[in-house]
Amino acid sequence: MNNLKTILVITGLILYISSCSQRQNPSVSELLNNKSQQVSIMTYIANNHQMMTNMLSHMTDNGHAMQMMMQNGPMMQGVMNMAEKDSISGQSMMNMMMQQQGMMNMMMSKMMQNPEMIKTMMNMISQNPGMMKMMQEKSMMGGKGMMH
Repeated sequence: MNNLKTILVITGLILYISSCSQRQNPSVSELLNNKSQQVSIMTYIANNHQMMTNMLSHMTDNGHAMQMMMQNGPMMQGVMNMAEKDSISGQSMMNMMMQQQGMMNMMMSKMMQNPEMIKTMMNMISQNPGMMKMMQEKSMMGGKGMMH
């Protein structure tokens, strides 16, 4: 009888321990369906440099995410405002744009349609003689002088 009790207790313990260890972690979708957990996860990612770097990498590799960011006017305006206020960010953005010939041509074309912008550019060029040479080297003016 003692042997039977011992076997039952051991079997019960084994079943209890195995049922505890078989408890599965919730799936990602289960975690994100809970609004408070979703906010906690996103806040954690946004406040953790390495996680945010990984998230940005995933977003820039995803066409849908890139399209959503580009169509988000307030976000894009925030980026432009930051670049305008912070000279390092502004320089970085300008350098990225300078490396994209198509982007530069599109921007110059759009600027040339605005008479006020032409006047501002003419003033900038007159105050910075090297600017005209740089613009010609970058083919920003389609190989033509602006003064014609």
